[in-house]
Amino acid sequence: MGILKKIISYFKQVLEILSISDTGYFEHFIVGLIIILIISNLYFQKSYHKFKSIFLGLTTAFFIALSKNSLIP
Repeated sequence: MGILKKIISYFKQVLEILSISDTGYFEHFIVGLIIILIISNLYFQKSYHKFKSIFLGLTTAFFIALSKNSLIP
């Protein structure tokens, strides 16, 4: 659990730094890219399929964005 707390605190720091626009579109774009890069890299290390890893990263970021929009009013 210690690693998870460090990751969460790191992301909070990154989000505070990126909080530069009133609309939040830029921040969402950057966080989406970070999610895509992390998921794609993790999957690519196991499978070595570039297309599948990028597709998995994109779909993960897409579903996270959908769940964020539906869970937070």
